[in-house]
Amino acid sequence: MIRYFLYVFLLFFSVNACLAQADSTGSVKPYWEIELNADYFVNSNAITTQFVNTVYKSGFIDEVLKNNVSGKLKYSNRIGADVNTGFALTRKPDSLFGRTDITWSIGLRNRIHADAVFSRDFFKVLMYGNKQYENNFADLGNTAVNFLSYQQLRASLEFEGDTSGGAFGFAFSFLKGQSNTMIDIDRAKMFTALGGTYIDLDIAATMRTTDTTKTGLSAFNGLGFSTDLYYEIPYVTWYGDGILRVDVRDLGLIFWNNKSRYYQIDSNYNYTGIEVQNLLGNDGGIIPTFNQDSILQANMKQRNEGYNTILPGIISITAQTYYGKKWIVEKGINYRYKANCKPYYYVGLTYMPTEKLLFAATTAYGGYGNFNAGAEIEITFPAQIKLHIDSYYINGYIFSEKQSAQGISIALSKRF
Repeated sequence: MIRYFLYVFLLFFSVNACLAQADSTGSVKPYWEIELNADYFVNSNAITTQFVNTVYKSGFIDEVLKNNVSGKLKYSNRIGADVNTGFALTRKPDSLFGRTDITWSIGLRNRIHADAVFSRDFFKVLMYGNKQYENNFADLGNTAVNFLSYQQLRASLEFEGDTSGGAFGFAFSFLKGQSNTMIDIDRAKMFTALGGTYIDLDIAATMRTTDTTKTGLSAFNGLGFSTDLYYEIPYVTWYGDGILRVDVRDLGLIFWNNKSRYYQIDSNYNYTGIEVQNLLGNDGGIIPTFNQDSILQANMKQRNEGYNTILPGIISITAQTYYGKKWIVEKGINYRYKANCKPYYYVGLTYMPTEKLLFAATTAYGGYGNFNAGAEIEITFPAQIKLHIDSYYINGYIFSEKQSAQGISIALSKRF
């Protein structure tokens, strides 16, 4: 995947550029800045915005919602989400370590990430039941889920320029692990006999979960570290100057304590004589009458043990080309590893009518979804107050019944 990612990158950014020997950031006067920020997104190649919102609100999932998703399903499907809130304090001093080109910052963020990959049959059995698979197999495997929540204390240093005229920076973060659940269903074949007289299930799956007795923001179930790195360098093409930037974000892991639980199952099951009169009523049920505890003890291995989670990090390569002082064209590729995610390609156009106003439009493909379109606005008010709002998933709001994306990012900062 990495080799494929780099190959596409070379094709995507073939502009016959040469490097320039100029400072990419310029001289900036000393300042203090405080920023509040929040963002979220949910994206999928199949699960529609309307379906996600209905589930979130605990609403009724009708046939129209199910069918809108079913029509988009492939053999393997994916969905991902992030929710982040936090603040940061930034300082550009007169000098630091005898240098005048350094900016430092410190921040605190609450972070939630979720991703999943699931099969077409898994969704259909979950939503429609197994009658459609009578005398046939349903493939419920190729399914994995990862839910991760943690708090991040981050400190960074940025350098305005090096000997080649570029800029670079790095950050180190201390992570407090709040909770994690990882489910991996490697194999799950379900056969439904004619008339539903019996069901055979062949399954191999594992699950890890942190201590369920400790939840909420105060929970301290793990400890971890991460780092961020970036390097940017100016370049010149025949049609304008630009900046090439490489980022590596959230490179790290969290170690969960030994109160975490590990479950493993690799067995065949046969259910017979199950009759459900009313799926949701009191006169029937969806679970047959057998001793569930004894089956788990006989077929599932479980124990307490610590483990570690690699963060869903991001490798990003972007190229910005300036056309005068008001227009910028940006092309980029993001790849999120350990996150059941595809490479994400985008092209954006930015217009700055004044130094205090910015508009941008973006079109993208990949990630957790397919095609996405977005917009961005940034306004600098008097007294050095700046508001930045962007959404790369506007199409999901406009066509919520058919499209599969939503999200928004808001940042408010004040410079002193």
